[in-house]
Amino acid sequence: MGISFSLLAFCGALLAQTPSNKLEKVLLDDEGTKLRIKIRGSEPPTFTQSSLAEPPRIVVEISDATLGEIAAVYDVDRAPVTKLTFEKADATSVRATVTFTKEPKYSVTTKDNDVIIEIEVEKRKTPDGTDSTKKDPPPTRPKVSDLPPIPDDPDTAPVSEK
Repeated sequence: MGISFSLLAFCGALLAQTPSNKLEKVLLDDEGTKLRIKIRGSEPPTFTQSSLAEPPRIVVEISDATLGEIAAVYDVDRAPVTKLTFEKADATSVRATVTFTKEPKYSVTTKDNDVIIEIEVEKRKTPDGTDSTKKDPPPTRPKVSDLPPIPDDPDTAPVSEK
């Protein structure tokens, strides 16, 4: 009886340490002045966050989680975000780190099975130095008075009666 109870307790301890939230996908959504990073898991997540300096970065530690089929490093290159990395923090949690060139405004929230990191990013510049997030005005239609006259077409000209 004592051996079977000990074995049952040992198996229960092993199961308790197996993370249940498998991180399955990373989605990046660039909305012009906001970059949204979604870390999708198999269950609703629990996390803690902190910010660090030298280089500036935020660390999101997702509890009761394990790495699924996601890469360890994502080169983001969307100023001020430079990269996103994932690593196993301990036996039951995963650490996501977002590294910056300078400290931005950001928020970390959850929705359904996602950890969502929203970061204010710099406007992208086009090669000529203009702001790429500004939309071009809609094209204007020419006025009828600006159109050239239609040349006379002998095939469609009215026939005069003689």
